[in-house]
Amino acid sequence: MNKRTIGTTIIEALKFQTAQDLPASQKDNLEYATLYNWSRHCRIQIFHFKQLLKALSLEALIQAVSIVDAKIEFHEHPHPEPILMISSVPDLLRSSLDEIQQWRSLKVYLPSPFARFYLDDSKASRFSGMIRSLDSHPIAAFADPASSEYLKLVQMLVMRSSLYEISHALNIKPLGLAKYLEPFLKNKTIQVLTFQVEKPQDPALPPINIPSGPIIACIDDSKTVQRQVKMTLEHSGYQVLGISDPASSLTTLVRQKPALILMDINMPDIDGYELCRMLRQSRHLRDVPIVMFTGRDGLIDRARSQLSGAVGYLTKPVEVSQLLDTVKKFV
Repeated sequence: MNKRTIGTTIIEALKFQTAQDLPASQKDNLEYATLYNWSRHCRIQIFHFKQLLKALSLEALIQAVSIVDAKIEFHEHPHPEPILMISSVPDLLRSSLDEIQQWRSLKVYLPSPFARFYLDDSKASRFSGMIRSLDSHPIAAFADPASSEYLKLVQMLVMRSSLYEISHALNIKPLGLAKYLEPFLKNKTIQVLTFQVEKPQDPALPPINIPSGPIIACIDDSKTVQRQVKMTLEHSGYQVLGISDPASSLTTLVRQKPALILMDINMPDIDGYELCRMLRQSRHLRDVPIVMFTGRDGLIDRARSQLSGAVGYLTKPVEVSQLLDTVKKFV
C-alpha cells in the first residue's frame, strides 16, 4: 500500500466516519480515537495505520510551519491509548524541508489548501488558452479542453471547490495541483476566495446559491455527523436541520416540518427507537419518513427500527451516493 493509496483509502473511509464506538462525553474530542476505532472497524493492519498517522501528522505540520511569521504553540495533552507512534516534530519535518519551502512560496497566492477557488465564466476562454501552453507540465492531461479531466477541473473551479477537494477528485497530490494552478493565481484568472466572517458578499462575484429544497432533519448528538450530513445534502440542494438534543426535538420538528428525518439510535436521555415511536404518535409528524442512521448493523436493530416506525436503515460509515439515493427515495 503506497502513500497515495493510503491517502485515498482514508479520505474515502472517513467521509461518514463517526465516533459511534466512543462514549458520548468523548465524541468529537479525540480525532485519534476516531481514527483508531475506524482502523479496527476496517481491519487495517497496524503497520498501515501507523503510516496513516504519520502522513496525517506530517500534512498538518507542513501546513502550519509553512505560514510565514506564524506563531505556533504546542499544548501537551494526555497520551492517547494505545500509543502507536512516537516521533518528534523536527524528525517528522526533516525530510520535508523542500516541500515546506514550496508551500511558503505559494502562500502569496494561496493562504490555505482549504481556501476556495473561483473561475468566472468570463475568464473561461482565457483559462482554456493558457492551459494549452502547459502541455509540458506533468499534469498534461488537463491541456486538452475536451478531456474529462479538464471538464471536471473547470466544473470544480466554477463550483468554488477547495484545493483539497479538487486534488482528491482528480487523484493529484495537493502540492502538485497548487503548483499547476500557480500561473492562473498570479494573473488572477482564478480567484482565491478569502474567509469572511459577517462580511457582505463580494459584488463582483455571483451570489452563492442557498439551498432551497426540502428540509432534511438529522437527529444526532455527534457534531461530526451533523457537519458531514450538512455538507453533503446542502451541496445537492437540500436544506438540513441539525438537531443534537433529541429530548427537545419535537417542538423543532413540528415547527420546521421536515420532509425526512435521519435519526441515530445511540443518543443520551432517549434512544432512537423511543423517539421514533413518539414521533409516530404525533399527528403533525406521523407521516414523515424516518431513516435510522446509525453505527449498529445487526438484524435485531434493523427489526426494532422497523417495529418503531422507521422506513429505512443506513449503517455508518455510509457512502455519499448511498445517502443521497436514500434521501431521494423517501423525499
